[in-house]
Amino acid sequence: MVAETQLRVMAPADVSAGLRLCRQSRWNQRAADWEQFLRSTPDGVLVAERDGRVIGSVATIRYGRSLAWVAMVLVDPAERGRGVGTALLHRGLEAVADVPTVGLDATSQGQPLYERLGFVVETHFTRMERGAGGPAPGGAQPGSAAASHAVRSAVQSDRDTVVALDLRATGVPRVAMLDWLCSSAPDAAYVCDKPPEGFLLGRRGHACEQIGPVVAIEQACARALVERWLADHPDQRVLIDVADAQPGWRDALERLGFTTQRTFARMYRGVSPPPADASLVYASIGPEFG
Repeated sequence: MVAETQLRVMAPADVSAGLRLCRQSRWNQRAADWEQFLRSTPDGVLVAERDGRVIGSVATIRYGRSLAWVAMVLVDPAERGRGVGTALLHRGLEAVADVPTVGLDATSQGQPLYERLGFVVETHFTRMERGAGGPAPGGAQPGSAAASHAVRSAVQSDRDTVVALDLRATGVPRVAMLDWLCSSAPDAAYVCDKPPEGFLLGRRGHACEQIGPVVAIEQACARALVERWLADHPDQRVLIDVADAQPGWRDALERLGFTTQRTFARMYRGVSPPPADASLVYASIGPEFG
């Protein structure tokens, strides 16, 4: 007889089990990512448990009162095909039922399920990867992005400018998330030297670093930010989830040594997302945080 599966709120003691699920799926998250979910929306992170063992997860996070994000839908490989993931997803959506718009980034495998639940594709992002020791950025050579947009490390006094530009780009307040990114990886936070032209934040990962978000008023600025990150971290393998809506942006990153891994469909359910200037978004934080 198969034991009954219980769904419950995730506790700090479950982080190690969440990491096990990540490693089984070859995902890049660290304990700090799970802890950020637990801090941000304590009752919105759920696990499935059977015989005292965590076999699945789902996480939600709220950005103000207008948008909730769903992520970390993970199921132990030995338990897949038994409805565990679907049950978790339904409970996760119930946890944010009061939020008018719910978003997520879907893989091609997950997209049909989300469509059946009423999610609609709005745009796409492409995950790109660059191995350690890739080609050196162009630096401040004449005509390069770095030559036309001076980039420096972000400091505390840049906070208000970064928050305002991010709000303009996304339409939702993400102050706590931006503060977490800056504090957890200060050496991966950059701004163009003439705010509010653009900023880049990053975070640590299990197997590689992650760049994002990248928000900028023009592509040359976004490229200058990425070039600076690469120049300061030449020996790091890195991922970036780039906005397909930016013409020529993937080509620009390929010239910097990035290659395509896979695509994500950005999907929403409910009312239209809050008004935002998507032309400013060159990379997301990642499918976990939107």
